[in-house]
Amino acid sequence: FRKCWNRNACNDCLSSIDPTCGWCPFTQTCVPATFTTPLHSYSCPSRSERWEMRTAPFGCRVSMITLGGVLVGAVGALVIVLLVVGAV
Repeated sequence: FRKCWNRNACNDCLSSIDPTCGWCPFTQTCVPATFTTPLHSYSCPSRSERWEMRTAPFGCRVSMITLGGVLVGAVGALVIVLLVVGAV
């Protein structure tokens, strides 16, 4: 906890020097994250930011909600294209 809790900005928290911390934007806290993906988002202290943790691979602007929306949109578009191609 000590290596993460003393960081008070997202960029400092997600530094490439030590990418084992995650940023919780609502509470403005840097918390330890044993995994470096947003899937490990239950470390944030507030329940309301459960899916809002930012981690090193995606940066300060991408949360689990953003990543999930992009993935669902891409898969949905692919399914629609495949259905149209199959119908033709």
